[in-house]
Amino acid sequence: MYARRVTTTSSSDLDSRLKRIALVVLDVDGVLTDGRITYLGPEVGWTRTFHVHDGHGIKLLLRAGLPVAVLSADDNPAMRARVAMLGIEHAEYGCEDKRDALTRLQSTCGATDATTLYMGDELFDVPIIERVAVGVSVADARPEARAAADFVTERGGGRGAVREVIDRLRAAKGMA
Repeated sequence: MYARRVTTTSSSDLDSRLKRIALVVLDVDGVLTDGRITYLGPEVGWTRTFHVHDGHGIKLLLRAGLPVAVLSADDNPAMRARVAMLGIEHAEYGCEDKRDALTRLQSTCGATDATTLYMGDELFDVPIIERVAVGVSVADARPEARAAADFVTERGGGRGAVREVIDRLRAAKGMA
């Protein structure tokens, strides 16, 4: 378990750490989606809903050369299709232990804990939220994830929370 650096993060401290971010890693269910899963029957299977603002924000980061990765405990076609549609090249699916998967993503992208932002919402995300330079939680995350985070969004998962973080990151980095 990693110790939290500070119990409260000042706005200027957060912006200072955001400037150093070289990799953005996102959980999917509960962050890029609202966490609901709909079963449409055996012919169609399971579906999830994603927010277009989050997708556009991700594309802005990728166009600016900042890698975005996905790290998910689940693995399903809807998720993979959305990740591919957004142009996210780095993804780990079906992760039993997100810590090992994060290390692989960082190695691939040339990042470290000190240059990684992670956004999660569940209990198994807490060790990652606590480990990285900037740990983020969505407004409707589990209380433990919100308590561990440096930044908690105003919006819920799947409702523009990722875009909220991306806009703050882009502003801190002076990105157009």
